[in-house]
Amino acid sequence: MKLAEMTPPRLEAAPEEEVRLAWLRLSQWYGAAQAKGKAVENIVNAAVFVSAEVQRRGWEIDPSKPLAQAVASLQFHKGMSLSVAQALDSLPAEVLLVKDFASLVGSAVSKEKPRDIDVFLRARRDGAGENFLVQGDNVYLPLRKALDPEKRQKLHFIANPQGPHSDHVPLYSLVLRRESLEKQIVKALQPGDHFPPQKPLMAGYTEFFSTDELWPWCEKKIKEGSRLAGEVKFDGFRCIVSLQEGKVSAWFEDSGEDRASHLPSIVRAVQNGGYKSLILDGEMLAVDHHGRIIPRTQLMEMLSGDPAFEPYFVAFDCLNLDEDISGRPLGERQAILAAVVDDLKSSPIQLSKVRRFDSQKELEIVGRWAASQPTSEGLMVKDLLKPYHPGGSDDWAKFKTVLELKVQVLEVQEKKNGISYLCGLRDPPKNADRTQLRSGLLMLGNTFVTQLRSQPGKVLNVRIEELLILNKGNGEVRIAWGKPTVVGPDSSRDAYTVAQAVDLAQRGHVLKVEVGKEDVPAWGKEGSQIAFVAASPNEGERARREPMVGPPGELFQHLYLEPAGLKKEDVALLYLVPQVLYEKGQPRAPGELEVEAWTPHLMQKLSEINPRVIVALGKQAGQALEDLADFVMPHPAAVHRYGNSGEVSRKIKQLMAKVQEVAKQDDGQDTRSDIAAREYERIWWQMVPASGKGRFVLQAHWRGLSEEETKLSHEELLKTDHSVHCDLRLEIDKSRLWGFTIFEGSTKDIREKGRGEARILHLPPTDSLQGAFKLQQPHAWLTIADEEPHISAPGGVGSTSQKFSKFFQLDAGTYEFSFARQHGREVFLHGEKIKGRVLLQYMPASEGRVWVISRPESQEPYTASHKLEAVIEELKEKGQDKLVWSDNPGEPPKVLNVPDSLLNKEIYADITIFKRDAEKRLVCGVISKPEKDLQGDNLTPEEIARMAHDFETSVREMRDRHTKRQVKVEFVRFWRLARDRTIKGRKLLAGTWLMCVRVLDDVVWGKVKSGEYRGFSIGGRGKRRIRFVRRPTG
Repeated sequence: MKLAEMTPPRLEAAPEEEVRLAWLRLSQWYGAAQAKGKAVENIVNAAVFVSAEVQRRGWEIDPSKPLAQAVASLQFHKGMSLSVAQALDSLPAEVLLVKDFASLVGSAVSKEKPRDIDVFLRARRDGAGENFLVQGDNVYLPLRKALDPEKRQKLHFIANPQGPHSDHVPLYSLVLRRESLEKQIVKALQPGDHFPPQKPLMAGYTEFFSTDELWPWCEKKIKEGSRLAGEVKFDGFRCIVSLQEGKVSAWFEDSGEDRASHLPSIVRAVQNGGYKSLILDGEMLAVDHHGRIIPRTQLMEMLSGDPAFEPYFVAFDCLNLDEDISGRPLGERQAILAAVVDDLKSSPIQLSKVRRFDSQKELEIVGRWAASQPTSEGLMVKDLLKPYHPGGSDDWAKFKTVLELKVQVLEVQEKKNGISYLCGLRDPPKNADRTQLRSGLLMLGNTFVTQLRSQPGKVLNVRIEELLILNKGNGEVRIAWGKPTVVGPDSSRDAYTVAQAVDLAQRGHVLKVEVGKEDVPAWGKEGSQIAFVAASPNEGERARREPMVGPPGELFQHLYLEPAGLKKEDVALLYLVPQVLYEKGQPRAPGELEVEAWTPHLMQKLSEINPRVIVALGKQAGQALEDLADFVMPHPAAVHRYGNSGEVSRKIKQLMAKVQEVAKQDDGQDTRSDIAAREYERIWWQMVPASGKGRFVLQAHWRGLSEEETKLSHEELLKTDHSVHCDLRLEIDKSRLWGFTIFEGSTKDIREKGRGEARILHLPPTDSLQGAFKLQQPHAWLTIADEEPHISAPGGVGSTSQKFSKFFQLDAGTYEFSFARQHGREVFLHGEKIKGRVLLQYMPASEGRVWVISRPESQEPYTASHKLEAVIEELKEKGQDKLVWSDNPGEPPKVLNVPDSLLNKEIYADITIFKRDAEKRLVCGVISKPEKDLQGDNLTPEEIARMAHDFETSVREMRDRHTKRQVKVEFVRFWRLARDRTIKGRKLLAGTWLMCVRVLDDVVWGKVKSGEYRGFSIGGRGKRRIRFVRRPTG
C-alpha cells in the first residue's frame, strides 16, 4: 500500500497483514525522512489514519516509538482524543497545588530556644474552625494546566471527601512535601531605614535581552509553583519614599542623601494620606509642563530645582502600612498598594501597572506592551507569591527591550528646528570604512533633531532601532545606525567601542548585516535536479559574471559533470555569498556574519530552482548548509591546486545514484506535491462530502521561521520575506479532509493585494491564484489553530528540518458542495470573511496546465447555468469517466459514471480526437467549439474563426500539454464547420474548429496510441486593456 492510499476507507477494507505492514513502512519512512531532514507531514498524516485503524481493530502500538509519539503529539495539539494510557503517559509526574503550604513562624524561627512551635498554613478555616480550606484556584489552575493545557475540554470538579464510588483512575495524592530548610531571620522594614532595594540578581541569568532567553527562567519558576507578572522597567531613579510620624523621607538607590526637600509635591501627597507609617518602593521620573516624561539624564535637573520639571513617582510596591508588610506575598502587597495610591489621589504618584502571564506567548505580549511605554527600557518580571527580599533576588528578572548606545559627539549641527549631532564610537576595527574615520572614532552618522544641547567631546545616550553593518566588497566594513534618538547627556562613562556596540546590538536583536549587490548571479534554471553551492566567487567569475569559468571551471566540467552525463546548463550553481571579498587587497573567504546576511537570498534561489539534490563545494559551504546539503565535495579550485585523490569520482557515482533514488516516486518516498496531484487524479470524485456540506477552515502556513520569529503575529510576519501560503481544508467526513494549497505570492503581494491578511480573502472576480491539491488529511487539521496559532518545531509536521513553522487560522465556517469534474470543482463558502462561490479549475498556462482558484462575481451555480446532459456529453467527448453533481449546492451529490449515462438528448461530439491513422500517424479532432466553458463564458463562431485564423497564419506550433517542450508535427488540414454536422455518429455545431496533423514525435504518438492523450487543447497569453467608452453628453 502506497502512502497516498493510506486513507480510512482503504485501510478499513484492507486485510490484517496489509494494515500491519502499512504501519511498519510508515515507521521506516518516518525514520529515514527525519534522518535526512525531509518533510514528514504526509507521513504523520497517514500514520494518524493507520493508528486509528489499528486501534479500531483492538491492536496496540508501542507508544515509545518515534512515529507513535509524533502521532500522539499531533492528536494532542489538535484536540483529538487520546487513549487513557497515552493521556496518563503525557501527564507530569507532580502537580504543585500550594507552594510552602506549611511554614514555621514566630519564636521557632527567631529564637534559639522557642517557647512553642508555630506552624503557619496557607489556608483558611471553615466557619466551625474544624477544617482547613484550600483555595479553589490553587487546585483548579494547576490541574487545568496538567490535564488540559490547551483548554480544549470542559474540566469538571466533583467534590466528595469519601472519594469516588465507581471505576476511576487515580491521578495525584495531596501530600505535604518537606522543603529544604534555610533559617532566615528577616528584619522588619521600618520607615526611614536605609536598606538595599530588591532587584534581580546580576549574575547573568536574571537580565535578559529576549523572551527566548527569559522564558526558561520563567518556565522553571512556573513549574515550581510561582505566579509571575510583568511590569514596565522605567528608565528612572529607584526611589524609596517613607513616612514616619508625619516626616517624609525619599532616598535613591545609589545615594544615601535624603532628597525629600527636592520633591515637595510628593511629600505633601504622602503627608495628606492619613497614615501613621508608610514605605513605598518605585521609580522616580519627571515630567515637563506638557506632562511628557523626560529622559533619565535630565532627572538631576529636576532634583536641582529646575522649575521646568515636576517629579513623577511610579510606585510598584508597598512595604509598610502602619506596620511591616514586607513579608507578605507580592500579589497581596500590590493589592494594598493599589488602595493606597487610590487614597492619595495625587497626580505625581501613580501605580505601576501589572500584567499576569502563564505562557511564553503571553510573556511575549507583555514584553511588547512594556517596551511600548514612554521611557521604558524593558520588562521586569516578578513572582507574586514571594515576600520582599532586600538586595539581589532570584524572584525577579529583568528583560531589556531597547538599546542605548553611548556615543561621543564629533560635531554639532544647528538646524531650523533644533540640533543634530554627528556621533562616533571608539576603537574602530581595522577593516572599517576609511571614510568613516575621524579623530580616532568611527562616525555613525547624525542623530535625529533634538532640543538637548551638548558639545564636541561629550558623551550622549542615543536610542537606536538598528545597527547596520554593510560590507563594501573591497574588504572594508561600513557601520551605521537606524533612527538614532538622543536620550540625553551622560558624563558617567566613556563612549562605547565599536565591539561593545556590536555585541549589545546583537544581544538586543537590533543588529542587521546588510548585503550589497551580487557580483555573480545564481546560475541554473527552474527544475534543475542538482544544485552546487560554493562559498564565494573568484575574480575571474566576477569579471564574466558567471560561475565556474577558467581552469577550475574546465575541471568542473570534465571531472564533475561529464562522468554523470551532464552539461553546465543542466545544473544550478550558487554561492553562500555571491560577492568577491577582500582583506588587505587579497581575496578572502566569507565571514560568519556575511554568510548569515546572504542566507535568505540563497534560500530564495534554492526555492525557485527546487533541486532534488544539493551539493556543497568545499568545507565552508558544507558547514554552512549543514543537513541541507546531500553531499559535500571538494571545490574544483582545490582539486585544481592540490590534485584529485579520487574522492570526486566516488562521490559523483553516489550523487547520480541519489538523483535516481529521489526521482523514484513510489513506496511513499516522494511526499511532494506531485504525489498529491497523482492521487487527486486517481480519486478526485471521492473527495466530496456525502451530505453535500461540511465545515471548512482557511489557514496561513508560515515556514522557515526561527524560534524567535514564532512569537510574531501574522501581521508582523508579513513584514518579513518568509515563505507563506494558505491552506483551504474542507470536510469529507468526520475523519478526513480534502485540501487545496493556495500560492499567495510574496509577503509584499499579500500586504498590498491581500490587505495585510491574505489575497484569497480579497481576491477580485477578475483575478485568480495558482494552487495545488493536498493529500487527504486527518480531521484534526480542521481545528489545529482555532483557539491560538499552532507552532511546529523543526522536523515536525509542516516544518522543515532546521526551521519552525506556524499556522494561523484566517477564517472558518461551513461550505456547500456544488459539483466536481476531473479538472474543475465548485463550492460555496460561508465563513466570517470569505463568502460565496469559489471555483477550482485546471487551466492552461505558459508553464503548462495549472490549478487555479477564483471567486467569480456571478453567484449562479454551475449546475444551474449548465445542463447536466450537455456536461455529460462534453466529458464523454474528452474521455473523462466521472462527474459529481448536486442539483442544488449543499444537497447530497450524485456520482455519475459518464460512459454509462444514457440520456434522451442530442449527442454532441463524443471525443475530441475522432480519427487516428496508425500507418500515417494522422490525428484528426476538434480544437474548439461554440459552447459554454466552466465559468459560463461562451465562445461565438466569430471568435473561434479569428482565433483559428491567427493560429493557422502566425503560430502553427504544438507543445506537449502546454509546456515549453515543442512537439514536432506536420499540419495536414484546418477547417471550420459551416453548418451542424454529424461525424462518426456525433453531432458537431456550426463554427466548430477542427484540425488534422501528422505526429512526428515518437513520445507523443505513443501516448496518443495508448489513449493517454485524447484531445487537442488550445492555450495562449492575453493582455488586459481598459476601453474608454464615449458617452453622449447633455
